[in-house]
Amino acid sequence: MLITLEGIDGSGKTTVWEALQQELSSDEIVFTREPTDSQYGKLLRENLAKDTENTFTELFLFMADHACHVMDTVNPAIDRGEVVICDRYIDSRCAYQGYTLNDEMEKPVEFVYSMHEEWSRIPDLTILIDVSPKTSIERLNTDEKFETEEKLTAIQENYAAIAEMDENRFQVVDGEQDKNKVLEDVMNIITGEIGENENEY
Repeated sequence: MLITLEGIDGSGKTTVWEALQQELSSDEIVFTREPTDSQYGKLLRENLAKDTENTFTELFLFMADHACHVMDTVNPAIDRGEVVICDRYIDSRCAYQGYTLNDEMEKPVEFVYSMHEEWSRIPDLTILIDVSPKTSIERLNTDEKFETEEKLTAIQENYAAIAEMDENRFQVVDGEQDKNKVLEDVMNIITGEIGENENEY
């Protein structure tokens, strides 16, 4: 099965993902993330670091990186019967690139999601770690383009819309809690889901 961790920058998502690698160490669990370290991921990071913004170039670099990730890492692991836990995946693209495309079309989130439907692997479970944009900004200390309260508010609204579109897949965790409690909540959700999945066979 495929489990993804999502949330705006500063939500604590990556910290949780790193902690899970210690708590759930197993040959049957693969930890991965997007953007990847592939050639497409490297091009993407270079593009994100530039001051100029080309929204469609950025989107298609994300998609190329995702395609490589799904075909080379995610699908093979799941075909082997392993659990994949991924830091950022489809929903990050919908939330973030949905924001950047907002001036280009009427329904950008739906457009980005539709680009994945016919060929990508949709997660079995997505854990959305939810924090306020104000908390996010307080935690962050970089100059990346998305890290302003106004932008993060819009991106958070996109996440809420995505979760509503696919509510059976999403579970929301309060990211404002102490980080140990956040990890505990995420652990309980994941171990419960893995146990339930095993009981089906």
